[in-house]
Amino acid sequence: MESADKTNLSRFFSESPWQQKQINDRRVQQMKEAIKTYRRRRDMAALIIDDTLCEHADDLFEYVARHYHHAEDRYPLSHNLVHRHKNSLNF
Repeated sequence: MESADKTNLSRFFSESPWQQKQINDRRVQQMKEAIKTYRRRRDMAALIIDDTLCEHADDLFEYVARHYHHAEDRYPLSHNLVHRHKNSLNF
């Protein structure tokens, strides 16, 4: 896409009279319709949470600190990443 085209497209999106709540409500409704057949009841799901340490040799990165490593009972210099996974169970 040429530069002028990007500018025109950007101007269209930024200056058009959007009704943000209505657009978002419609987007959410369309997404719900699209995944309706794949959704399960809430009582048939599991939420799995896991925190993982990403160890570093020094503190050059942002948010690096000493986090507790429960499997090794120590405090390495690391990032503490938290992962979550929702699994719909099939009974």
